[in-house]
Amino acid sequence: MDLPSPVSQKSYERIMRKINLASREVADDSMKNAAKEVSASGSNEICVSGDGTWKTRGHTSRIGVCSVIGDVTGKVIDVAVLSSYCKGCEKWRGPKSGHSYEEWKLKHQPHCVKNHIGSSSKMEVDGMKEIFQRSVPQRNAKYIKYIGDGDTNTFPELQRTAPYSIEKLNVLATYKSVWVLDCEN
Repeated sequence: MDLPSPVSQKSYERIMRKINLASREVADDSMKNAAKEVSASGSNEICVSGDGTWKTRGHTSRIGVCSVIGDVTGKVIDVAVLSSYCKGCEKWRGPKSGHSYEEWKLKHQPHCVKNHIGSSSKMEVDGMKEIFQRSVPQRNAKYIKYIGDGDTNTFPELQRTAPYSIEKLNVLATYKSVWVLDCEN
């Protein structure tokens, strides 16, 4: 058979890094535009729906994603990806001290994807905190109304750490009023 030789691992990883970078830029631009669209009404104070999810069910997942969505547009405004695992860190076989480890760690740091320490159930809390804390500098928006799913840990932590006041809207009450409006029309 006259097939081309397969792509080497290094070439594959280089291509994947380029695709990853381009995807991140497109996603970030899309979310910035969604935030602008939501706040186009003249106010940067907006209502968002927020929730988190995990790669695997249960309380053992190493990867979680949190997102906030504009209530009017239904578009994603921001996301936070949290990981308590890094494949690169797992590859290190030597002792986690000494000159060679510090040298490796310094080179690995920009590529390390581990950004969460703690339980997987705390990922939603930490992800939402991250999103709310960067809402003004990165999205020029204040998420003053938060539609949540009733997670008892997330909202109190947001109230404690967010740089502005937040009002929680109960997801059931919110959808109930939408159903009533739909039924009336």
